[in-house]
Amino acid sequence: MVTFTDLRVSLFKLGRSYAPVITHASLRAFGELEGGAETLLRATTDSVWALVMPMFTYKTMVAPEVGPPNNGIVCGGKRGAI
Repeated sequence: MVTFTDLRVSLFKLGRSYAPVITHASLRAFGELEGGAETLLRATTDSVWALVMPMFTYKTMVAPEVGPPNNGIVCGGKRGAI
């Protein structure tokens, strides 16, 4: 079970408390998290100066017209194509 204190200690060890942090994570990747998403958000916002989190779904994503091969996205401007 991962706790609020576990998260705070781990985030502190990263040494990023005075720099903006960009994060994109799956809640499931944390395993069993005491308090769920609220605990993760509280620990993160208590540990860093500024937090930026991308908020999108594949349904709202617009794919580029051209992109690298084999990147998991169907290019050509199709909305939500993966």
